Amino acid sequence: MKFRNIYYIYWIGVISIYKERDPERTDLKTKVLMLGSTVHAINLLIVLWWLKYFNIIYLPILELHIFTIDSLNNATSFFIQFVSPFYIINYFLIFHKDRYKMLIKKYPLPQKKNCHYLLCFRNMDLFFFCCNYWPFERKSLIIQKIKA
Repeated sequence: MKFRNIYYIYWIGVISIYKERDPERTDLKTKVLMLGSTVHAINLLIVLWWLKYFNIIYLPILELHIFTIDSLNNATSFFIQFVSPFYIINYFLIFHKDRYKMLIKKYPLPQKKNCHYLLCFRNMDLFFFCCNYWPFERKSLIIQKIKA
């Protein structure tokens, strides 16, 4: 297995699991694409949080003030800034002109089907851990010792 094929194998596994669970559903593209793009967006957000934490790079996050509720504004900005680029990329690489049918024929189904669930839930665990315990205001211990 080549490294560049991992992306396609991941999507083939997700699509095949979705088809096995409910083969008569017709919303395969919409549902699988949105869930997969959201998982990729959460991965990117976690990486950006770590890069900000270690002062490597800081990319400002889009702030919207459309709704009166802050959580709706945050969710909307998350979907615009993080999910929509992955949605577009994944659509053209996997689902455009039913390309996933050709990919299913080209690449074999992975032996461990549960690895996709593990990847998704592990990302969610890491995301919620970072949301709850993230040290947003990092102060250097060296600077604190110098001041004392």
